[in-house]
Amino acid sequence: MTGPEKIMKSKPIVIAGGFGGATTSTSVAAVADALGALGYRVRLGDADIHNPTLSKMVAATPLDPEKDDVRKFVSGGFAEDITIIDAPLCCAKLIAANLESVPDIDLVGALTINEPTYTHEGACELIEAFADRARFIIFANGRDSEGGKFNPADLPEFLPILALAKGRVITIPRWTPRMSQQFNKTNGAPADYIPGGRFAGNSFDAAAWRHHRNQVIASTAGVAEWLFQPRQ
Repeated sequence: MTGPEKIMKSKPIVIAGGFGGATTSTSVAAVADALGALGYRVRLGDADIHNPTLSKMVAATPLDPEKDDVRKFVSGGFAEDITIIDAPLCCAKLIAANLESVPDIDLVGALTINEPTYTHEGACELIEAFADRARFIIFANGRDSEGGKFNPADLPEFLPILALAKGRVITIPRWTPRMSQQFNKTNGAPADYIPGGRFAGNSFDAAAWRHHRNQVIASTAGVAEWLFQPRQ
């Protein structure tokens, strides 16, 4: 059996949320890409109807939380191993209320943070919305970090949510200035910039993107077994 077949016991529904500008969409795209590289089948939903950034980067199903689309999206059976939904904080409580009527789903709250310390407040809002029903993980995105790799453990504002997530963190490393320029022009996922990707070519820094992608894959692999274990 393959690695995923050995350890999979649950099909988690991941609700990823953070303040606007907290790089939730790029985090979701990077983690989904990493899970795919690890052999998992991933389906994506974009519940940010006012700024559907994720849908511009990858194939994601548009979801309108006010029309109960999220509940319908996660109800019933589906072939994929994991569902990740990019959800705006303004709709977190509405989504949580709608999902109350869906039995037997394994909810995971992905607390998306980056170096501006105010993003911990967005994480707290997601925790408040799903605290009674979800387990939690952190997407720590250092895409725009000034000081190199972003480590939330270095900043006291993030320590309470690190404790809640029991140190489970997927790290998305800092982008180089050239990577940022490329992304701003094309809005791609990490795999799009390496050989075989839709934006690969001589004008793109494939080596930097490959290194970045491999780091996200390694970080994701470190929590994959926990991710596919059902909530106790």
